Amino acid sequence: MKIGKGPAGLLILESENKNESTWVSADNIFITLKEGRIIRAEGLPNNLTDFLSSEPSFKEIINQDDTGEEFRYISLDTPEVTSLKLSVTYKKGGHEEVSILDHKRTLLLIEERVGNSYIRWEYTNKYWVDEKTGYVWQSLQMIAPNLPPIFIQITKKPS
Repeated sequence: MKIGKGPAGLLILESENKNESTWVSADNIFITLKEGRIIRAEGLPNNLTDFLSSEPSFKEIINQDDTGEEFRYISLDTPEVTSLKLSVTYKKGGHEEVSILDHKRTLLLIEERVGNSYIRWEYTNKYWVDEKTGYVWQSLQMIAPNLPPIFIQITKKPS
């Protein structure tokens, strides 16, 4: 994991429950992923405390021609924000070769456009996804307006 321009750090899988996995760093940053999306973050200057969404999985996005507009609601702790509504749209990009350790994978880039016009916050999350399984091997995601993007690369898929 790498936050903004900071140094890359190693995350260890702390727990896994159905399609959610919680990862922890040596400096006690906890990141919970649900099918590749960050749904909770602790130990940061602004933590993602709640994430509610009925968005399609990446496998569903891959198999659909058009996903339309979806919505998600997030809550943050600094400053405190409760159930901020964000609009979400998806765009399938092309295939890209991604190098993870010494292994090269050809992955589909899926861009997730997220925004709230009231606070004028718009950004694009990027996910590099295995087209056959829908598994997210690499991502670049923003979770709060006052935090830089978070880069995550999975070196070994949890079994």
